[in-house]
Amino acid sequence: MVTVLIPTAKRPDMLVAALRSISEQTAIKEIVEVIVSENAGDSRSKEVCQQFPNLPIKYIFREPQMSAVEHFSSLKKASWSGEFTVMLHDDDWWTPDFLRKGIDALNSHSKASTFCCNSYDVNDGDILSCPQSLIFWFGANYPSFKPIWEMDMREVLVASLLDNPVHFSTMMARAEAFRKSAVIYDTGNKWDVDRMFIFELSRYGTVLFSPVPEAFYRFHAQQDTNAHSWASITAQMSRTTEWMINRSGETWESLGDLFYTRICNSPKHLRVRIYDMVLQPWSLPTLIKHLDKSSDLAKLYKEIRSRANFKRWIKPIIPPIFLEWGKRVSSSLKRK
Repeated sequence: MVTVLIPTAKRPDMLVAALRSISEQTAIKEIVEVIVSENAGDSRSKEVCQQFPNLPIKYIFREPQMSAVEHFSSLKKASWSGEFTVMLHDDDWWTPDFLRKGIDALNSHSKASTFCCNSYDVNDGDILSCPQSLIFWFGANYPSFKPIWEMDMREVLVASLLDNPVHFSTMMARAEAFRKSAVIYDTGNKWDVDRMFIFELSRYGTVLFSPVPEAFYRFHAQQDTNAHSWASITAQMSRTTEWMINRSGETWESLGDLFYTRICNSPKHLRVRIYDMVLQPWSLPTLIKHLDKSSDLAKLYKEIRSRANFKRWIKPIIPPIFLEWGKRVSSSLKRK
């Protein structure tokens, strides 16, 4: 019923954790194949696979080595037999119930193309965090907590204007939608593919999101993403924003109005975080370039940017003790 795709590249120790998490799935009997694809000429990955005889592993050794994007593209465009498809990166892993929750969610929502979930960010020497749920919560118009949020393409698009809402390792999709969405690799974008992929999947059915984390996303020095400069990242993400909006068929004006409403309706205790996110180059600045300067969103952008600039200017010249005192006074007045 489920095909698991694992791209790996000279990280056998991390691959062990990924495969172990698959072997511990409560829905392990639903797995028809685990395709492990080595792309860095390291045969130790084959030895790791042999440690899991209970998994239906198909091992591929790529030679010569491909770029990371070519590697992922070759996996997603290949043939496989599962009704549902998931990709688990070799440096990530799942909780035991990830597959079961994804299968049950897709079986109970016939119009959905994709299930995805919140994830724990894991960074050596740091605490676990779950930042992803805020992005989809914004897109879904701040729903109350429940096991599954179901979102249409427009809601996924609005969420993706903030940032990438989910990682590859948290998505399960119907195989047909998964194959069709691999078209994103033809765009030449080397950075923002997971953000593009979840949007593209939303074009083939609703997206189901579980705010409960069922996956672990690892930050580490060997990540492919570390090869990109900040200038390259922002340029590619800004292009993704334009690509998504143009591909959606939405007008910039109607989407700008919806984005404006989402920002204005944001809960007060999260507004500062949302303001910080919308100021990123791929968010409001990209939208504003395509809108009239007299639009409500353009005016809001100017206001938010002015506040941010004032804070950057005032902090270096006001002692921290006065800033803290000001926060406490403001908080006290709000309570009264």
